Amino acid sequence: MKALLTTLLLTAALGAQAAEADDEAFYRHAAGCVALLKQDALALLPAAKGGDAPAKAQMVQLTAWGFGFIASAYKRGLRNPRADTLLDEAEADQQNWPASRRQEQGSRCLTDARDIFANASGLERAIVNNRAAARVERLLNRK
Repeated sequence: MKALLTTLLLTAALGAQAAEADDEAFYRHAAGCVALLKQDALALLPAAKGGDAPAKAQMVQLTAWGFGFIASAYKRGLRNPRADTLLDEAEADQQNWPASRRQEQGSRCLTDARDIFANASGLERAIVNNRAAARVERLLNRK
């Protein structure tokens, strides 16, 4: 009986460590994707400020996808200040990436973002889209 209890406790502890490792990997991936999506969205800012409606719509979509990653990481337990630290690290790291790596990672992020949205409830999608539109409006109204 004692051996069984020890085995169960050990299995639970190993499972918890594996889950934490999976979460950490996801947090880093999410931060990297948010950094890429943020950079892509900000690159569209001049065109959107100039009245380019498709650029504005794309900014909202990219921002929503970034928020989807943030919401997913939050649901898995990531909180500030750790979240901000991971984003800062990802942004700094990506400054040295060659275009090929950026494109490859960006493609993976877009696929993952679409999956996140496909698995979100209608209410979650509506909230994220609303917040993304508000964020883009704030960016457009900055001087």
